[in-house]
Amino acid sequence: MMEKRGHKYGSNRHGYCCLFLIFLFLNFFESIAQKKEQTVILNSALINEQFNLFRFKNINRLALYADRYKLQKISELVKQEKWEELYHALRDYVSRFGIKNFYKDTYLIWKLAKLTELFGDQEEAKSLYRLVLKHHQQGIDIKEIELYYDSLNKQEIELYVPIDYYYELVEYRKAIDTLQPPRGVLLNMGGNVNSRLADYGPSLNVNDNVLIYTSKRNEIRVQLEFHRNEDLFYSKKDGRYWSVSEPMKGVNTQYNEGSATLSRDGKTLYFSRCDSPDTYGDCDIFMAEMQADSSWSNVTNLGVNVNSLAWDSHPSLSHTEDTLYFATDRIGGFGLSDIYFTYKKRNGEWAESQNMGPVINTRHNEVSPFS
Repeated sequence: MMEKRGHKYGSNRHGYCCLFLIFLFLNFFESIAQKKEQTVILNSALINEQFNLFRFKNINRLALYADRYKLQKISELVKQEKWEELYHALRDYVSRFGIKNFYKDTYLIWKLAKLTELFGDQEEAKSLYRLVLKHHQQGIDIKEIELYYDSLNKQEIELYVPIDYYYELVEYRKAIDTLQPPRGVLLNMGGNVNSRLADYGPSLNVNDNVLIYTSKRNEIRVQLEFHRNEDLFYSKKDGRYWSVSEPMKGVNTQYNEGSATLSRDGKTLYFSRCDSPDTYGDCDIFMAEMQADSSWSNVTNLGVNVNSLAWDSHPSLSHTEDTLYFATDRIGGFGLSDIYFTYKKRNGEWAESQNMGPVINTRHNEVSPFS
């Protein structure tokens, strides 16, 4: 799954983290036609009910929002202790934030969250506290924020079982269930799929009968040295059993390939390739097309609208196939790596990729989206 060089994921570029998990929030985007192009917007229920009520329209427009006049007014309202007026002024200012504001001006979100408890909606206050917890850098008492958030979130906290107790339950169930492994317990897929070396980054097709994954079982010679090469392999399910894995011919090269996802009809493959002459950065996202004889060809870089001079990987295609999510460590994000998305325009080209925003991304690493 195209692991990043220098990130704390281990040594493999394609990573170990795309095990059909993470980001269940990728509920889909709706497409609307406007000015002869397709614009994708987040599902309103996702934004308004589960997260915060702010659209943050400047996220992909401005790096940093600043208005001296409005900040001076906010400062005067603090001195005058006009808290309700301050609430409305802060709400307007924070809603205009660009990406850099989330780590430069986190304290303003913190102040707004406290005022929202008094003059606004409790769910909105919780979403603001969550933003502070995700994006704070320093200078804020994080324990105090957690106390405020927990006091509002007590009912939700009670719905969750402590992780240590959960693992105790799993082990107990494994011990008493001797006929069939309990649901959720991991099973090795066996020698037809796995090798003695690293096998990771699995992805299933829409019918759950084709498994594509990354493996380091192949060795290539570079000048006088031998190196383990990352390649894509696939296995097909026949009844209860998986076939012997085969390399994806036409896709694999002497460079590193991994982190693949298939279209619904299984005829288009999106994957990542690293350190090749046709990449813009460390790793880029490519596509390939299946031919009549089931071979793969027409391997194409998705271009500068999607890829950057940095690391771009972990592609995940929406069920409507008009939106592609991926991870990147390009400059200008919220953290070490962020989730971005691109969508298909009416002419079939991919639009300029956009950051998914502060609700999804944090100051840490976001990788392996799954839709």
